[in-house]
Amino acid sequence: MKIAYVSREFGPITGGGIGTYIANVTGLMAARGHQIWLVTDCFNDENRHFLPPGVTLVPTLPSPPDREGQYFTPVLEYADRVYQTLLALDREFGLEVVEFSEYGGEAFTSVRAKRVFNDFERVKLVVKLHTPKIALLDLDPNNSVNHQVR
Repeated sequence: MKIAYVSREFGPITGGGIGTYIANVTGLMAARGHQIWLVTDCFNDENRHFLPPGVTLVPTLPSPPDREGQYFTPVLEYADRVYQTLLALDREFGLEVVEFSEYGGEAFTSVRAKRVFNDFERVKLVVKLHTPKIALLDLDPNNSVNHQVR
């Protein structure tokens, strides 16, 4: 299959549960023979060696100059950059599946474009739900990272 994973997190670089999941699933799916792309902005020249074999790194496209400063939040700007990147990737390779995590709203523009404009007509867009931070706080109340939730 031709699968793109979208995540601003990647285990060895950013840590976290979603990052660990993305590092594991991209490597495992590539090892099983699938064509895998990782759409992210968390890699640079110093940490590129963490990319699993067989996974193609795809940095998100920059926002067009005429859109700079036109977004309500950086989250929406990033969701639009992800959308533009996925459109280009799909045109070139014919994606079959795109998986997003729900964290950070990275899927917002892409899912909206599929529903409203029928973009990604033959592509399955999947939003995977991960454990919310508030639940992690209940599981491990001594974890200082989770204390930032409340």
